[in-house]
Amino acid sequence: HELFKQHAALRDLLRAVDRKAAAVHLDPVNMVSSPDKAYRTGDLIRSCFSLLGPRIRSCHAKDVVLREGLTVHLDECAPGTGLLDYGTYLAELARLDRDTPLIMEHLPREAYPAAAAHIRSVAASRGVALA
Repeated sequence: HELFKQHAALRDLLRAVDRKAAAVHLDPVNMVSSPDKAYRTGDLIRSCFSLLGPRIRSCHAKDVVLREGLTVHLDECAPGTGLLDYGTYLAELARLDRDTPLIMEHLPREAYPAAAAHIRSVAASRGVALA
């Protein structure tokens, strides 16, 4: 499975570095490179957390949308306006150190309040406490 190979390579790199301080910044949207991955983001997220676990020290919060057209075109978008499985993402994130940040990025200034509200709403629906 391609996804497992990619994450296993990262895990192997961390083992090779062999430093306790070596860590990962997780950005699952950057790993979505096909329609299959776009529609299976929960699997992607679970795989990341399973393989990298406590090595994940920070995460990005954004979303991904698959545009219609002749060729596959994936774009970043605001959390809640795309296909990323935020329920799974937040549930997995909640299993890490409570101080692990979730950082929104690449949004127009006016989009941040709605994006934050979406994340808080999903967290509340999953019983996940946010700091």
